[in-house]
Amino acid sequence: MKNINCDGTIQTSNWSLENNGWKALRRVAPALADAAISHFVTMCEWQRRAEMRGKMARMEDRMLDDIGLTREQVAAEAVKPFWKD
Repeated sequence: MKNINCDGTIQTSNWSLENNGWKALRRVAPALADAAISHFVTMCEWQRRAEMRGKMARMEDRMLDDIGLTREQVAAEAVKPFWKD
């Protein structure tokens, strides 16, 4: 079974949602399954934001200039909590 991680990498594993009741959950409680998927997507977005803000904070000034950002803009973005857009 292949699972896709938040960062887009593929992980091979014997454990999978499909083999461990996911299909049954979708049949019995589709709203709960949809909520679980939505929660996972949100967590992936939060992880992506935190990683991107950390990477921008470590960029050199010339790199920031290349992408049109100032050190002040990056500093303001870096202090935001991961759940803030």
